Amino acid sequence: MFYKKSSANLVFLQKNAKISVEMKSETTYSAILGRILAQERKKAGMDQAKIAGKTGINRSTWSRMENGEVTPDALQLNKIANALGTTPEKFITEANDAQKHLERKKISVRMVNERPDKSSNKVGAFLIGAALGALITALATAKDSSETPPEDE
Repeated sequence: MFYKKSSANLVFLQKNAKISVEMKSETTYSAILGRILAQERKKAGMDQAKIAGKTGINRSTWSRMENGEVTPDALQLNKIANALGTTPEKFITEANDAQKHLERKKISVRMVNERPDKSSNKVGAFLIGAALGALITALATAKDSSETPPEDE
């Protein structure tokens, strides 16, 4: 497995297969994985409609996966691997290798498909929601225990 630069693209070459990733200062793990899925689908001689049919994944969802807009979940990745005669680990290994290479080239790889300035808002909202959930649970537990009459001994 090796990499080379070519004009405006970074080309990932592996066993005569190419994965192009646009040269930007950042990308997402989903975009890397999407390129790998597209490469494997094409190598198997399938169009998007055929692979979507074999996996039970909606064709528009498949297209969004290849474009890096959504990331397949574990079940979807397993169905894709089965349809392509490989394992989910192969996709993950190739994506991890590409991520490491990009990071060595000073290209940031985000793990989610959101703008970095918005992610902190979502994390904050999640933490507030978790704290409120814990508070409500604690209050409900305290209320339930105060309403329970003491047991006779």
